[in-house]
Amino acid sequence: MGKKELTVTFETVTPLWTGDINGECTELKPASIFGSLRFWFEVYCYFAGIEVKENESLDYKTFEKIRNKTFEKYKYKDKEISDIEEYIIKNLPLTTTSKIFGCTGWKSRIEIKKVIKIDEYEYIYPLGKISLEKLEYNKQNKTIIPSWYFKKGFFGKFRITFNVLNEVGENILLPLLKFIERYGFIGAKNNIGYGRVKIIEPTIENNEIDLNCIGVNNKITNSIFQEKDLPDELNRLNYKAIEVFNIKKCNNLNDFIKNLLSKKVKLRRFESNKFIRHYKFGSIAKDIYKNKRYNLEIKGPNATKIIPLISFDESNNTYNCQFLSVWGIQNIGAKK
Repeated sequence: MGKKELTVTFETVTPLWTGDINGECTELKPASIFGSLRFWFEVYCYFAGIEVKENESLDYKTFEKIRNKTFEKYKYKDKEISDIEEYIIKNLPLTTTSKIFGCTGWKSRIEIKKVIKIDEYEYIYPLGKISLEKLEYNKQNKTIIPSWYFKKGFFGKFRITFNVLNEVGENILLPLLKFIERYGFIGAKNNIGYGRVKIIEPTIENNEIDLNCIGVNNKITNSIFQEKDLPDELNRLNYKAIEVFNIKKCNNLNDFIKNLLSKKVKLRRFESNKFIRHYKFGSIAKDIYKNKRYNLEIKGPNATKIIPLISFDESNNTYNCQFLSVWGIQNIGAKK
């Protein structure tokens, strides 16, 4: 299982944001992109029924002892380092995510060597403050107008060069990127639609993540997704599937964004339970969401689990939006 370079060219559908300490997006940061790959891999695995844990449970000293013993055993038997690593990746009791993306003492099987901007397009996404005056409300004797701030991200074409084990690249990385193209995001600010990308090359035919190359007897298929029309309220979300809710298409991008944000505000207001509302739609509040069924206590602030999923239909020059629900990820690491 030797290593190779794998180059993938992307085009942004919505701006890509990998911000710096000054709150600007001046470069495409590999660490932010890598974090997105790891997160969406965990989401994919969880809904496919593969155990996903928040933290690696294997004691590091025990892991190091097993790893070093394995290297000592095979290094004098004309074994390549990659062959020894292949044995380790299949036999050490690491979590599925750690086997691929690394943990303390174990290097990631997928590395980002470099990220290059190829071309920047005319910036057509909104900039500045967007407010929805018609949806204003009163809170503690104050008038609140729902507002969002749009900063300039990267909008154009870029290329990522990966260093990856051959089988991991073909069976895991490329299908994962295909999944992200359809259902996922790269970078931050996903709550306002940033991070949607399209793969320009190579052409990826394989849509199934096959984990056999890391010793996990499982293939992940598209059966974990459910598409349906958007209801007036989201009170019966499926814990066991990634749900996609369809919204009407639109030609004007600014109107489209306002309509999208308006729908999300209205959906949020339908949820009367404050703690569920904060967990489901996101909040900076440091309150606690409790779920007795899964023995959970999740402390805020919370990122939204209802995410705008924007795509562009080149055949008729329209934007298509759906809401993506990953509500069930609250159960990652839960006691069942």
